[in-house]
Amino acid sequence: MVGFARSGELSLAEFSAVIEAAPGVLVTFHRAFDITRDPRRAFEDIVALGCERILTSGQQPTATGGAALIRGLIEQAGNRIVVMPGAGIDSTNVGALRATTGAMEFHASAKRALASGMRHGNSALAHMQTGDIRSDGAEIGRLLAALACA
Repeated sequence: MVGFARSGELSLAEFSAVIEAAPGVLVTFHRAFDITRDPRRAFEDIVALGCERILTSGQQPTATGGAALIRGLIEQAGNRIVVMPGAGIDSTNVGALRATTGAMEFHASAKRALASGMRHGNSALAHMQTGDIRSDGAEIGRLLAALACA
């Protein structure tokens, strides 16, 4: 993975080069943060890089599972960087996640699976004919309502 040493530490020089290659672009550090060995130290390194926000599940499979770390990171951040929980967020848990973590921004795919509309198929390529995954406008509306934004 770009920017990581095999030890689970961030490669600050490599990330700095990426940020410098895009002057003026606001940078969100992706969930690669979630595989760092020392999240508190990595968090400070990401702040020092000048990232605008960090997307994290709190080093757990879902943001709900990582809520305690996310809350701690938000407290550690102060006003220096936005901590954006992501992974497994939907309209049924976003309100509780906001209350638990104090987060103000969330990442949710708000997706649903659609059946394939294909009338012709190729059995040798069945894995390519399973339908689509798309953003779901109704779920987005439910997310907004759960956050009292609607």
